[in-house]
Amino acid sequence: MDITIKDAQTIVVHPAHMGKAFYDSNMPTALRAAQSYAGVEGSVYSLPELANLRVQGRLPFDKWFTANTEELVGKSRGGSELVAVAHGGAFLTRDPARIEVAYKTGLINGAAKIDNAEFQALVDCGQHFDGSDAKLYRLSELQSGRTNWSDLPYDAIILADKADLAKLPSSVQEIAELKDNPLVQMRLLGPQRAAEYLDAAGVAYDVSKIGNWHPFANVDADQAQGRVVFLGSYDYLGLNGDSLLDSNGRFVGVAPEVQGDSARRGAQNLEAELRSSLGRTVAPDLLDDVISNVLTMHLRYSAQTPE
Repeated sequence: MDITIKDAQTIVVHPAHMGKAFYDSNMPTALRAAQSYAGVEGSVYSLPELANLRVQGRLPFDKWFTANTEELVGKSRGGSELVAVAHGGAFLTRDPARIEVAYKTGLINGAAKIDNAEFQALVDCGQHFDGSDAKLYRLSELQSGRTNWSDLPYDAIILADKADLAKLPSSVQEIAELKDNPLVQMRLLGPQRAAEYLDAAGVAYDVSKIGNWHPFANVDADQAQGRVVFLGSYDYLGLNGDSLLDSNGRFVGVAPEVQGDSARRGAQNLEAELRSSLGRTVAPDLLDDVISNVLTMHLRYSAQTPE
């Protein structure tokens, strides 16, 4: 499907690949454009993937992004009230039409209604609505060490008791405290990734506090519901899971074969040479930005030239 959209910003996500950030005032339109660009073999980046790009200096801190991460609330078949942090999507970002249906049927305090039976199929059986298997993990298993955070894929779905997360503050908080916050760890896939991102954000914004927002204390789990998570453009917004679903969107799509083979090999070789030569003259805190800018231009112009 060919989708034309404004503000398709080029991003070097890897020396071999480019991604693009697709913005539109209508969230489903932006999501469709990112999915179309990524194709079947590519992906639309989840919250921990976007955060990782920021840590690497490949994604700006002063522009907000919509993550391919949903936060869902509902009840299991046994009646347990659960929160599912679904990286890679579960209902809404897996199919933009579902966001449009949510608009038509009416939002619940800004969140989409999710079919209770489909929510239970996800959390009890590990099955997406399209029949594919979900990669389910429980926060308790990760905290106990029975499962290692480092083993989680970028499309992991992490389950936790709603009551535990509802007790957590939804506000601007000290970065040092957020490193131990279980919701932040669920959002960023573990303590190490959380610490790396929070430290980078503190430096980028020159602050000791950033926002971590959620609605869980005010959500009725009798009706399953969900929102998408945003990566904020300044310290106050931070990690924002409390935004209205009826909003604009800026998703990052990444295609696995954006460039031809020679362009990818050239980019990899160029990065190695740049690090070797510039590492002696460019300050360490500027090196990644310089290399990212050079690779962006290299990949952009390589894409315009047939092999």
